Amino acid sequence: MPNQMTRMNALQTGEIDFAMRLPPGEITSLSDEEKFTIVEGSAVPVNILYLNLTSAPLDQKSVRLAMQHGIDRAALNEAIHFGQGEVAYQPFPSSYWVHDDALNDLYDPDYAREILEDANLVGTEVTIAHYPEAYDERVIDILRHQLSEVGIVVNGQAMEVQAGISAYFDEKSVPSFLSQWTGRPDPQMTMNMLYHSSSYYNTGSYSTEEIESLLAEAAGTIDNPERRAEIYGKVNEIGLKEEAIFIPLTFQLDIVGMSTDVKGYEPNMLGKPKFQMLYKEP
Repeated sequence: MPNQMTRMNALQTGEIDFAMRLPPGEITSLSDEEKFTIVEGSAVPVNILYLNLTSAPLDQKSVRLAMQHGIDRAALNEAIHFGQGEVAYQPFPSSYWVHDDALNDLYDPDYAREILEDANLVGTEVTIAHYPEAYDERVIDILRHQLSEVGIVVNGQAMEVQAGISAYFDEKSVPSFLSQWTGRPDPQMTMNMLYHSSSYYNTGSYSTEEIESLLAEAAGTIDNPERRAEIYGKVNEIGLKEEAIFIPLTFQLDIVGMSTDVKGYEPNMLGKPKFQMLYKEP
């Protein structure tokens, strides 16, 4: 069941006993009923805008930086997740061990307007592919409004899941894609896949010598977690604040609902529980 409301309704009617990724604004209807258990937790998956840095107009750093600094993530989180999620200024949530506390804000609309004006790029149009779901449509509407305030015109292009993935990652026919980074067991995998020029997820194959040198150094510090976290912080500082290689938006609160007779659920940071531990009491 790909639709959040469909899953929640099925849980309420007893059609299913367990449902993941429930809509934050609707769970009060389940919380009020004694026959359901609600578990909330943070997870690594992050909603992001993938950017193809070799596709116009995102080959212009000024446009990318204006988008990065023109988005009010706190307002977005309030509107989409009813304030129950977490804003994302990097690919790791605050509860994750490599999260960099120093990288805690990117919103600067005055700076965003200024760099567009200096580059004579006010009014630039950016097409963002997205899934034809109410959630994604709402995010696009908010981004359209926020970025219009700094001089960027957002054009949303709804695509079914496979069509959107193919158009952005394979055909490279759209410059930007609203989707999710689902996380990986080790942060080095996440950093390589989001930043390295050889990564499938870096569709423009864009990076810098400094970023790739830092990634190589981090790979050799597996036994030194403090140094590794420090390196990742530097990569994120360059990749997001200086280059805008991608745009993190929000970490969605992982909300799971289940019948009270379902036991054995254990959440994890990847948002991928081990279902073999689940059982239902007779």
